[in-house]
Amino acid sequence: MDGWVGGWMDGWMDGWMGGWMDGWMDGWVGGWVGRAGGRADGWMDDGWVGGWVGGWMDGWMDGWMDGWMVVTQLLEHLQRNSLFEMFQSGFRAHHSTETALLKVTNDLLIASDHGLVSMLVLLDLSAAFDTVDHSILLQRLEHVIGIKGTALDWFRSYLSDRYQFAHVHGVPSSYSRVSHGVPQGSVLGPILFTLYMLPLGNIIRQHGINVHCYADDTQLYLSMKPEETEKLVKLQTCLKDKKSWMSSNFLLLNPGKTEVMVFGPEPLRDR
Repeated sequence: MDGWVGGWMDGWMDGWMGGWMDGWMDGWVGGWVGRAGGRADGWMDDGWVGGWVGGWMDGWMDGWMDGWMVVTQLLEHLQRNSLFEMFQSGFRAHHSTETALLKVTNDLLIASDHGLVSMLVLLDLSAAFDTVDHSILLQRLEHVIGIKGTALDWFRSYLSDRYQFAHVHGVPSSYSRVSHGVPQGSVLGPILFTLYMLPLGNIIRQHGINVHCYADDTQLYLSMKPEETEKLVKLQTCLKDKKSWMSSNFLLLNPGKTEVMVFGPEPLRDR
């Protein structure tokens, strides 16, 4: 995983961005300055406009392209080494809310055809993307995903020294350092969140409970004969362990969006 942000990307960015930005900036800045007429003299001269706009665009585009380059490399690494959570449908190629719904629905229908009753528990997290602990995430990237050296340093730099503030009626608040959460609206944020959640699938499967996830939404389901009520103890124990794991990873269940549903042939459900 070393060398992601190395010479190859520098050369690629210099060539691609150099040609594209030169042409784009010539047209955009030229037209803008031209429409300004006489005001282009003085403070809006070529040097000021070129330096300010060029510097701003270079910084913004470099950061944006860095994110896409790292996502591409990261997804290839996860796919090649089979590191994805098997039943996570969020933010993956050829997976979606539709594939997640089809998987869970199909399992419940098959169980019903076999004369079984299924208990489905729908779990949702509160502000999940905002509570990701950076230290835990970096440990997971290193020890679970296998990212080390320069690549791990890049992720550490990406997460560190971020600040947030409010801007109301033109007046900004003081800055506050961000020590938790993945950047909202970024290309990397969703992938990093799913990797943060990676151990949860194995914890649930240890109890013999079926699980399927989409981002921070989790569906747990268990099929049984009506008289096998002892299996409900497994589900309760699983939920207890899940809650304990989430607490130690600074995640919180949203009780207002947690639901329990029962599926199966109507005569069996009424028993």
